[in-house]
Amino acid sequence: MTRPLRITVALAIVAAVVAANVVRRHAPVKGVDVYIDYNGCDTLETAGRVIAAVTQQIPALSAMRVKDVDTKTVAAVVARSPYLTRERVTVSLGGHLVVHARQRRPVLRVYCAGECFYVDESGVTMPLSPVGSCDITIANGHFKQKLADGHGSVDLAGWLADSARSHYTLAQLWKLADFLHRNDDALARYDQIFITPKGDFCLVPDWAGFTVVLGTTERLDEKMRHLQRFAERVLPVKGDTYTEVSLKYNRQIVCRKRQ
Repeated sequence: MTRPLRITVALAIVAAVVAANVVRRHAPVKGVDVYIDYNGCDTLETAGRVIAAVTQQIPALSAMRVKDVDTKTVAAVVARSPYLTRERVTVSLGGHLVVHARQRRPVLRVYCAGECFYVDESGVTMPLSPVGSCDITIANGHFKQKLADGHGSVDLAGWLADSARSHYTLAQLWKLADFLHRNDDALARYDQIFITPKGDFCLVPDWAGFTVVLGTTERLDEKMRHLQRFAERVLPVKGDTYTEVSLKYNRQIVCRKRQ
């Protein structure tokens, strides 16, 4: 192909793309397509609910032309779902609004002062979903503070970084959950985190018949190393001898025998 011919073909392609884009922009919106990356989790949000939210917020959408649709507005509507993140809205060549989003991944289900909510892997709270539920670690017990009524999403990781709120029970709970989650996803190996009236954090493992008393969330690395050694060296010999293994004291393990 000669150079003039290559230039002619290239210009023709560009012209065709420009013409197609002009036609597309003036075409009516033909629908909304939603694609959710469920992030390896159970379903908490559905495409149908997202489409319903968009069409309710923009009732004239079906009568609009593509060029009149503000994709940022649509993305803002999608972002109102407490279960989704990384929202992105584009328009297909066929005139469909295309929504891509990622479902937030809950790692903890918290029962606190009569409320129940999830905490995702970034430390942000989210309500229970009418669509489905997740089989994850439960946290309950005695909380000295609670979330404010109508709190929406609360950033517990932000609380932990805030010197005025880092001592809050929920902030310390997130510190423990995040530590376990980031260490080989160890959080999933515990059925429950319980906070005693004295404020001690306890773990109920799914791999043993005893409760692990951590005390505070200080020295977590050291405490979990002690627990691992205990599991490797003592459990194979003693089995179900103990009902409680306490790691709250510095450099020692205190066990309570089964009666």
